Amino acid sequence: MLKVKKILCPTDLSEPSLNALDYAVEIASLFQAELKLLYVVPVLPPRPAAPGDPLTSYEIPEYEPMLRKESERQLKAIVSERVPKSVKVEPTITNGKPAYEIVRIAEEDQADLIVIATQGHTGWHKFVVGSVAEKVIQMAPCPVLAVREPRQEEASA
Repeated sequence: MLKVKKILCPTDLSEPSLNALDYAVEIASLFQAELKLLYVVPVLPPRPAAPGDPLTSYEIPEYEPMLRKESERQLKAIVSERVPKSVKVEPTITNGKPAYEIVRIAEEDQADLIVIATQGHTGWHKFVVGSVAEKVIQMAPCPVLAVREPRQEEASA
């Protein structure tokens, strides 16, 4: 018999990832499982050093705390809007490369299931998030439910 006690649902705060959260909430309700909603604060890429500049990476001290605070606010709003009180949910924020952090947290928490959107933000972010889902599927220590957005013609039919 399938036992699902811990579900990990990563989000990039995009609508597709919130749709994946809806699936995770439904599954958590059915199995009376715990749900961890995870947001990974992305790592800033290195900036080119100016001549004579000893810094080789972004050093914006207020960047991470501001992003973290805003992420916490958004996760709290998402939980209150989309997760019923009957589902035990833990909003979590971490830093790093999303795919690796998702897999690390799944291993650390001994997740039974990861529910992830196959696409997130549009444009360049869409490509990056899509590749995150693919990496998670390849590296995950547990089953992964990849939630795909319907194609435009499917959505309008």
